[in-house]
Amino acid sequence: MTFVTLAMASVVLVWSIGQASTSGSTFSSAINANQGKANERLTIESLLFLPNGHKGGGYSCSAPNGYGCVVAFIRNVGTAQVICDAVYINNQLALQSGYSTGGKVGSEVTIPASTGARLSLGLQQLGSFGVAAPFQLVNGTTYSISVGTTRGSLVTIVQTFT
Repeated sequence: MTFVTLAMASVVLVWSIGQASTSGSTFSSAINANQGKANERLTIESLLFLPNGHKGGGYSCSAPNGYGCVVAFIRNVGTAQVICDAVYINNQLALQSGYSTGGKVGSEVTIPASTGARLSLGLQQLGSFGVAAPFQLVNGTTYSISVGTTRGSLVTIVQTFT
């Protein structure tokens, strides 16, 4: 009987050590992810509203839905590299249409929306993220534009479409 009890205790001990190890690595991964998010900091330096069919000034807009485009000029001012992967207009996810990096205003690169564009920004780097609006943009209307990162950070600016 003592032997059976010791055998069962050994099985429980080995199992609990395995569970503690798994929990520790999960906890460590969660801490590392939150640390990266804490080091993210973005600013939206300006916005450019473009009606559908616009060409000129280094930018063009041919939104597949015909509603127009918004280009957000974003700078990474944090201490970690960031990857922007979503733009929201009045809390509605906008269709990604292009991006550029390097801080050269007017150097928009058009890429198909289906590629799932992501804007990667190093420290102090400026880039732009162009999106097709999820609804018709109306001149004189104020919109809330938010840019989200892969770690879940979000920065918002409010501006009137003129």
